[in-house]
Amino acid sequence: MGIVLLEAMASGCAIVSTIPFDYSGFTVQPRNVNQLVEKIKYLFENKKIAIKMGKENRERVKKYRWDKILEIYDKVVKKR
Repeated sequence: MGIVLLEAMASGCAIVSTIPFDYSGFTVQPRNVNQLVEKIKYLFENKKIAIKMGKENRERVKKYRWDKILEIYDKVVKKR
């Protein structure tokens, strides 16, 4: 998993992803464009729910140590 999900969570976003993870949002099947569109449309049409999910994500992401995540990320990038 890239850190993009954690960054989105820290930004207070509701998540729509193909990666199952501990976030508030929706996990969709890879390459299922209709499902992806449906979930994004749902969030746009239900702003209160999207905001609630975003607030939950902002709290959930606090359990991760950004210093360790960035340290691992730097190691991976340096190996390339």
